[in-house]
Amino acid sequence: MDVIERYFQVAQRQDHEGVAACFSEDGVVVDEGRAYRGRPEIQGWREATAGTWTYTVTVLDTEHLGGQEYKAHTLVRGDFPGGEVKLTFRFTLRDGLIARLHIGEQP
Repeated sequence: MDVIERYFQVAQRQDHEGVAACFSEDGVVVDEGRAYRGRPEIQGWREATAGTWTYTVTVLDTEHLGGQEYKAHTLVRGDFPGGEVKLTFRFTLRDGLIARLHIGEQP
């Protein structure tokens, strides 16, 4: 789970290359219904997201779902429409890296 903590730390610092390095070479991020595959696409996704809005992410809690599956509940605040949203980050880990991340609104 160290890589999940590292992911949120480097993301908060806007270290886009550091975010991509948290993922396996074939890692996948699904955000807003779109998939980003591999470190170059993941880094591009972070750069585009950071260039659009200014925001902070607060991790409210984490949950081990079994095996290599984890869920982090977060509160995101920023200058995007609505200004605040609760998101769930669902991580699948492999060999100490993130193999898959799905980001979605909490019901």
